[in-house]
Amino acid sequence: MAETKLTILPYGPPPASQESIDRCYELLLHCDADLGRIHDQVWSEKRPSHIRCSDQTSEMLEHFMVYASRLVVLRDPNLKAIVMLTQSCPITSMIVTARRVISGKFPVLTSALWIVYVDPDLDPSFERSALRLGAFDPADSDLDQAPYWRDDEDSHDYLMLTPRCDNGAHVRLRARMLAAQTAASFRREKSSASLRAVVKSDPPDSAYEMRKRTYRP
Repeated sequence: MAETKLTILPYGPPPASQESIDRCYELLLHCDADLGRIHDQVWSEKRPSHIRCSDQTSEMLEHFMVYASRLVVLRDPNLKAIVMLTQSCPITSMIVTARRVISGKFPVLTSALWIVYVDPDLDPSFERSALRLGAFDPADSDLDQAPYWRDDEDSHDYLMLTPRCDNGAHVRLRARMLAAQTAASFRREKSSASLRAVVKSDPPDSAYEMRKRTYRP
């Protein structure tokens, strides 16, 4: 049995029907989420209708960052986590920028499994926008088949889920594969960063210096 993961929903539950919300949490269980360690009540206030979409994004992320900064568990370098984004419009700010900002503040979430939960009834243009800003894997897959989506801007991968994803075993397999790929990529980047730091702090001697040391008159 796979180890369950701390689960974070920066935007809270999806702004959808109760049926869609229930399905969202069912799918999280298939992704090895630990619903006993879930943080999904970050933005509970009703947002004023006059606030523009981009402003809502800033406000929601600000609330989440303040909340998350108090979570001691996010300082654990060995943390295994899931981050599910439950709002997707517009994609660039709600998904791509959000991941960049959150991972920048909490580096441990760089290695998390990132999921986007989309309800096509609420965001019917998502698939078209996602194809314009990135690519699905498999390329011919539809959203109900739990494809991965890679954004063109940062080249990050996300597991895409909808209320109509009805094959729990398939979702579990896709989630575990992406989690393993993301963790491996994080380890490689961390190792490369450590090597660069060593080289920078102790640069190799120049050929001239080497000759001076080995020269014996």
